[in-house]
Amino acid sequence: MGKGTRNRQVRAEDKVVSPSKRVQKQNKGVVYGTWALAVFTIVLVLSLLFSALVSSGLFLRAGKAMKTEDFEVDGAMMSYYMHSIYSSEVSAYQQMLENMGITSASSLVYSYMGLDPNVDLKKQTHKSSGKTWFNYIADQAKEQVEEILIYCQAAKAAGVELDDEDMVSINSEIQMLDIYSQLYGTSLNAYIKNLYGEGVKEKDVRRVLELNALASKYAQMIQEGFYDASTDEKVNAFFEKNKNDYISADFLVYEFTASFDSTIKDETEKKDDYLVKKAEASVKADQLKSKTTREEFEAAIKEDWMASRKDKYHEDYYDDYLKKAEGETDEEKKADAEAKVQEQLEKDADSAIEGMLTEKYGYTVEADLGKWIFGDKDVAAATVNSTNKIEDSGNNDEKGTYKVKVYFLVRAASPVEDTTRTFSYMIMSEKDFKEEEAKAALELFKLEDKQSKEALEKLATGESYSKSTFNSLEDLKKGLSGADEIDEWLYKTERKAGDYELITYTYEKVKYYAIIYVEAISYEEWYVDARDGMVADEVETWYEEQQKTYEIVVNDKAIKKVSL
Repeated sequence: MGKGTRNRQVRAEDKVVSPSKRVQKQNKGVVYGTWALAVFTIVLVLSLLFSALVSSGLFLRAGKAMKTEDFEVDGAMMSYYMHSIYSSEVSAYQQMLENMGITSASSLVYSYMGLDPNVDLKKQTHKSSGKTWFNYIADQAKEQVEEILIYCQAAKAAGVELDDEDMVSINSEIQMLDIYSQLYGTSLNAYIKNLYGEGVKEKDVRRVLELNALASKYAQMIQEGFYDASTDEKVNAFFEKNKNDYISADFLVYEFTASFDSTIKDETEKKDDYLVKKAEASVKADQLKSKTTREEFEAAIKEDWMASRKDKYHEDYYDDYLKKAEGETDEEKKADAEAKVQEQLEKDADSAIEGMLTEKYGYTVEADLGKWIFGDKDVAAATVNSTNKIEDSGNNDEKGTYKVKVYFLVRAASPVEDTTRTFSYMIMSEKDFKEEEAKAALELFKLEDKQSKEALEKLATGESYSKSTFNSLEDLKKGLSGADEIDEWLYKTERKAGDYELITYTYEKVKYYAIIYVEAISYEEWYVDARDGMVADEVETWYEEQQKTYEIVVNDKAIKKVSL
């Protein structure tokens, strides 16, 4: 039978089917269609329900990522820690680029990280660790959470709990998140989800903050306990045992160089010119090496620095200074411009010399410089005001590169004996206070029966100056106050306990007024460093004992459910 015949037969048979059979076929089609629609509806409902449950964080909370006997961190809380670490990684790279003078789109930050934020972190490798980015973040989070859980468990064993003041601080952090969410025009939970991941809610953040607060509170108590137990005898013994960790030296270094002059085309002339410059650099280095005092050394390097740049400064600055020059005649104006160029040159030379000073160079005998400064079995330690010429090993006459450095030891290898300061301060921003109000605050402090830390705190927290900031710092080293103006006053040799002053300084283009009250001229820097090192060792030993005492249970399955 041909194809056409078969088709006709089918159509013919279709015509003779009884009405009852046709109805039966139609009913089956309706049934199948209804079932398909029902299944689709069920799948859709289940999908929406599953999505809602994921969004609610129910699945995350059901999984206990890490726990001890009395404390636990579930998946939602682990998401908080992992997202915080991830954000810190991104911020660190962003800061690195900004330090390099690069301010650009976030895509460049991710490029430097070797990361595509649109691709699953479980499928991307972290360069230095060789792990996936997800595991790299997760491992850091596990270390952080382990420490928190151990401190919390130890706190419970010691009967330490959060108090009302702690809860006020936690509530303030939640309120701050709420304020930011309003600024971004979203709900608190939506803002938290954006920061800490799918399924994380306010209640999860609160549980994290409570856990962190308890761990931090007890950690501080442990540390303070070891500090309170420290004695001069213990610190001195620790210092003697670890002396090399707490000695350092200060030195100045100046470099002379010679190189090919690219403007000279004849190769023979270029080489001859280079050899002359090289010989001059070597002679200058020998002359500088003969200086026996810091004043002589700095005067010599300043003279050389200025001589090598005098023509360039005249070219760069003279015309501008001439336009602004003062004087009735052209000669007077020229003389004024020349004087201004010289002034600029000297100012920059002084600044450059400051940059040539290396302070607190730590102990090492791995290189020639370290052997010279600290000595070893074959080399005696250098003494103060001595110099040592060290030639750069990269010198290459074929390429026309020659460098020779001269070092001058300002402070011989020794403990740093500069004294630290313990002081209180009250800071007022020009955004909230006028200069007259800051001066009035100082006068009110003067009127106190006795100037003290408590009196300054009372003034700073009073109604009139409630927008000011009060704090107290112990054993602070020079250079760490954050303002040169404060350092200059605070660390003068004549400074004594009970001194106070109003100091004005600028930070990030904002002017501040600070009342500084000196509580004590504290320990020498080496003592503070040794004491801090000793306490750090004691805390570490204590923590290792707690690790043996409290078991940490880790559930990697629950951690892998975190959406990063």
